[in-house]
Amino acid sequence: MLVVVVLLFLTSCSSPVEVSFSAEYGNSAVTLAANAPIEEEMLAGLITLDPAVPVTVRGDGEFFTVTPREPWPWDTFFTLTVQPFTVAGAVHNSPFVFTFQTPPPPGFELAAVGDVMLDYLTSERLRDYDPAYPFAAIAPTLKEGDLVFANLECPISNRGAPVQKTYTFRAPIPAADALVHGGINVVSLANNHILDYGAPALEDTLALLEVRDIAYAGAGREEGLARKGAAFEKGGVKIAVLAYSAVFNYGYPAWRAGPEKAGALFYHEREQFMEDMKEARRSADVLIVSLHFGEEYTHRVSAEQREMGRLAIDSGADLVLGHHSHTPQGVEIYRGRPIVYSLGNFLFYPFDKSMCNESYILRAHIGKKGVEHMRLLPVLLGDSRPRPASGEEGRRLRTLLTGLLDELGTAWEVEGDAIIISLSP
Repeated sequence: MLVVVVLLFLTSCSSPVEVSFSAEYGNSAVTLAANAPIEEEMLAGLITLDPAVPVTVRGDGEFFTVTPREPWPWDTFFTLTVQPFTVAGAVHNSPFVFTFQTPPPPGFELAAVGDVMLDYLTSERLRDYDPAYPFAAIAPTLKEGDLVFANLECPISNRGAPVQKTYTFRAPIPAADALVHGGINVVSLANNHILDYGAPALEDTLALLEVRDIAYAGAGREEGLARKGAAFEKGGVKIAVLAYSAVFNYGYPAWRAGPEKAGALFYHEREQFMEDMKEARRSADVLIVSLHFGEEYTHRVSAEQREMGRLAIDSGADLVLGHHSHTPQGVEIYRGRPIVYSLGNFLFYPFDKSMCNESYILRAHIGKKGVEHMRLLPVLLGDSRPRPASGEEGRRLRTLLTGLLDELGTAWEVEGDAIIISLSP
């Protein structure tokens, strides 16, 4: 009996353990560590969150996970507090406070431009200046995009012979580095100039792009590769990019990619066109489809453009990017998804028609459910060196672009130098 009394006396005189906590946040849970064993049920009753969300606490006495019963809300600051407590042999005197922020929702920024043609005046400039010259005035804006798209309106090669047509383009090999300096990381090759110098020049172009980590869609060394298009993952979103050209008065079927033949893709093969998109959707959250179509030198959208743009959306596209007219055209919102009928010229020799020297950059924020909002940034082509349009030039170009949006019934607002189009995918 004496021994028991002594043990009780010693126990009552010993100091309680001072409990302390540390915490880390992962995307799905907060991990709490305690320096002394704590009962799971007790700890669950001591934790509060601001803003309040129901949580589950699980642990082994020293390491605990605090998990929301529904996913954490995106892009939110939280304060987790463990309230003070006193129990037999342990005390936590002051609140433990841990703050963390949940990540933004999955999404990425797209910057898209129209025709980039690196021959003629641009190739002359590249003899006098380094490859950064053509995009120097606009590259900072383009590089704000995670994905930066352009229509490459020429092969890049020193091989091949020109085909029999009015205009043939072929850029010198150093021009490939200009794309890198412009921040461009994906191009469409499905257009009416990519085979101006035949398959050898196309094959050189593919190799030059690959070495520079510039993805491409709409053409390939053989049909199967061409139909795969380009694939990315940006900001937690899986993206597929496909590209197709209209059939013009030359080129088809000679330019068509075949089972063992380099070439381009054409959208008039509609069953294959729709099947390609269905296949791309199997592994992609978002599908972007580039179409080289319409009539040249006009702001008007043709009946075929509307038909094919809407067919692409009906077949699974989240965004259609158009080009070929050499002019800016409007944006239609069809079934909640944008059809950009023409991005116009972007890097080209100066045209006699002023409408061909006016353009814009499309900036779009895209999440897993598609395009959330877009900005049109007016651009002037200049002397083979596009630049932002500001001041009176910017106001004039905004008036043009908003008028084209009005014709297609697309709501817009102006914010600074940009035209804003909001969507609810």
